[in-house]
Amino acid sequence: MTPLIEKTLQSIADKKIQPIPLWKKRLKNSMYWVVSIFLILLASVATAISLHVVFEIDWQAYRTAQFSLSQMFISGVPIITIFLFGLFLFGGVIILQKTKRGYRYPLVILCGLFFSLSVLLGYGIEKSPIDKPAEQFLLRNIPHAEKLSATLLPTSTEQWSQPEKGLLGGTVVSVTSQKSIQMKDKSDKTWTVEYEESSLDEETKVYVDEDIKVIGRKKDSDTFEAKEIQNWEESHRDKGDREIKDEEDESHEYEDASSREEERD
Repeated sequence: MTPLIEKTLQSIADKKIQPIPLWKKRLKNSMYWVVSIFLILLASVATAISLHVVFEIDWQAYRTAQFSLSQMFISGVPIITIFLFGLFLFGGVIILQKTKRGYRYPLVILCGLFFSLSVLLGYGIEKSPIDKPAEQFLLRNIPHAEKLSATLLPTSTEQWSQPEKGLLGGTVVSVTSQKSIQMKDKSDKTWTVEYEESSLDEETKVYVDEDIKVIGRKKDSDTFEAKEIQNWEESHRDKGDREIKDEEDESHEYEDASSREEERD
């Protein structure tokens, strides 16, 4: 027996190392794979939400309104989902290294594998009908989700609610003249929008009840001078949020009506 073998056996005896049953090793390895796959799926959902935001935001409007790169980043980048993706990536790679053969691969390879799978699956989710349910699943299960998503997850509605920075969106309530309209923004504030014919392109129509987006500058507390006016195309997320709000309002109305009937009885 060589000195190395003797030293190894003595070390095993001193540390009282016991053999682990095969079933326990297999169960442990399976659990590592289950957690890794779950983290890949979560990262895919975070990727899908990030892609949805990037596709939804009108980046040309930022350039027309002369936003700086830092302003565009703060206003349009989905910080919360990028942070969550990084968190899932870190956790997933750590767990993959603990699998039966995971320790053999360099960290760069594992990161690249996790990243590639998450992006491909995320793109598929974003293009499928389940992107909205997937977003709600992820964002509704983290602490302070509603507050965080409102501040760190941009939407087209929020993008066009920045009159101080030259972006204003809303619904036309009246056409007061050929160069002036009244519109309500998403917070129900009424604005007077002044514009020239050159502000409208061939496809833009300004009618009562028409949703529009306006690029320009705020003249005073309730007057906005338009540089460019576009018709509004409601995004998938904005439409979904509006439908949820309408359902909640209908539910509250039904509960109020039921309460009044019970009081009469």
